[in-house]
Amino acid sequence: MQPESGESVPSSLKFKESIRARLLVGFVLMMGATLAIGSVSVLAVASSRSAILADGTAILVFSAVAMIGCFMAVPASRRLARRITTPISALTESADRIARGDYATAIEAAGKGELSLLTGSFEKMRRKINEQMEDLQMQAEDKRRQARTLLENIDQGFFSFDLDLRINEDCSRKAMAILRMEKMEGRRLAEALRLDLHQEGLFRDWLEIVRESTSRLRWHKLSRLVPLQELRMGEGESSRLLQFEYRKILNNRERLSGILVFIHDVTESRKVERRLSDEKIRHEHKVKIILGVARHTQETMVAFLDDCSCRLLAIRQRLEAIQCRASETDPKNAVAMDESFRDCHTVKGNSGAFGFDGLTQAAQELEALLEARDPDKAPGLDPAGLAEMTRLVDSMSAETERIHEVHLLLSGNSEEVSVRLPERKVARIRELAEMVGKQTLSPEMSDLIETCKRLSYRSLESLSGKYRELVSRAAFKLGKTVEFTISPLNIEVDPEALLRVDEALIHLLRNAVAHGIELPELRLRSGKGMGKVELSYERASGTHIFMVRDDGQGVDTDALAEKAVKKGILPRASFSGLGSKEKLNLLFHPGLSATAMPDTLSGSGLGMSIANDAVRALGGSLSVETHRGEGSRITISIPV
Repeated sequence: MQPESGESVPSSLKFKESIRARLLVGFVLMMGATLAIGSVSVLAVASSRSAILADGTAILVFSAVAMIGCFMAVPASRRLARRITTPISALTESADRIARGDYATAIEAAGKGELSLLTGSFEKMRRKINEQMEDLQMQAEDKRRQARTLLENIDQGFFSFDLDLRINEDCSRKAMAILRMEKMEGRRLAEALRLDLHQEGLFRDWLEIVRESTSRLRWHKLSRLVPLQELRMGEGESSRLLQFEYRKILNNRERLSGILVFIHDVTESRKVERRLSDEKIRHEHKVKIILGVARHTQETMVAFLDDCSCRLLAIRQRLEAIQCRASETDPKNAVAMDESFRDCHTVKGNSGAFGFDGLTQAAQELEALLEARDPDKAPGLDPAGLAEMTRLVDSMSAETERIHEVHLLLSGNSEEVSVRLPERKVARIRELAEMVGKQTLSPEMSDLIETCKRLSYRSLESLSGKYRELVSRAAFKLGKTVEFTISPLNIEVDPEALLRVDEALIHLLRNAVAHGIELPELRLRSGKGMGKVELSYERASGTHIFMVRDDGQGVDTDALAEKAVKKGILPRASFSGLGSKEKLNLLFHPGLSATAMPDTLSGSGLGMSIANDAVRALGGSLSVETHRGEGSRITISIPV
């Protein structure tokens, strides 16, 4: 029977047919050879024609007998072939079953002699292999049960997924509980991790990168590129924060075959970290408040707190007034916002000088909101923006109150400012009093009156602690090295006069550090050493004169004028006609700054404007002198 097209012929059948064919050919060849030999022998013996004819009959008879023998040999050869091929075919089929993994079917004994021994050896081999396979299956089942028990009881959430982003069966019960899934095996990774199409695409891109770079890059670098590191599940108080850790799975050829994912619920630990961080920040703020209050005199702190309270109250009243106004285009709104911006800028500068970072940060945020307003519309009418501004003012007021409480604690819960008189002045008063008692109208009377006026005077050095701290902090934040000096060192100043120009001095000293003094590498290149900022004072002809000097880079008046043109403050046509002094006076224009990026120190373009306005309000004047590469000097003059 011929096999159908496309079907393979069993090896046992091929062997059987081959044996049969060989036996038949052998019998036929044997009979043919016998017939040929007989015929030749008869022809050789016959010597005449009559003998040949006589022996022809014998040849025909002999041929017939040979043919009959051939036909009888065919069935015999088939029986012999079956006896030989049957046991061999049985062994071949058994070998095929073993090759296909069938070790349970026994190999029956077949044949005799060597075939019987071969069959027995095959059977022993089969039983041995079957026993070993059964042992391996039992071990595999035990390992599988142990792994399943481990996955169900381990208190660690983990699962793995293949390169097609399908989750494998080895996932822990904890992982299913954390991800709130009853079954994860066979699910898509996007379903388990709540990924959108974009995130899923990023995961596939990451897997391609890992596939190409596993042998070249360390895993901790590749794992940082995973698109999903944390996942927030749920909302409100019941929400949980999950953190994922990824490990690679390699096959026997050291090629990537999957990814193992560990899940950590870090909700509580993050809450604890947040509480500790908030507590640390509050503690640091409190320490800074204590240090800031302790570094300065009582009268200085009282002046600072009064100034902050008044300015914050004014800002709050302006915001309330804006909210009450019906018209969005009321010009009073813009004026109120400009005044609030100036007050906020001053509070930021003052608090920064004292080192009160909490108040400074809140002032910085409020200043940013005020600066981002639309000048063509009434800012603050937006309920959300107005509410945020009010919240920041409340925060600044609360921070000011905390500073006030620390001040009261350190000053013995007393608001009264005490003034200590130097002993030499007291002695002088007594001396003059005795002299006045002896002489009613004497020149010493005028001296006594003048001395009494100077009883409250203090050295500029003792009154400048706040300014020294301001310069030091500004230099530290900007990465600069600056030396602050006072000149003359022991000159006495009326504290009231210094308080009147305090706001202007804060802006000028801060600008000297931020804009004037160069970075250390630039100063080194220019052959300069540590930066120098100097505050000096003198009194001449009924005028208090305060000067702020720096040895920095000076003011680039051309660049300042160019910036004024770009901002629309100065027409391009008048640029070339301006002299150096006119260009320098642009410093006092609000919103024009010498620096590009504003920060908590400078850059808003209002410092010089506020200082100039404050001095002019006192009936004084402010002048600037600058030299490129050498520095600047700013002079404040106010009447006594």
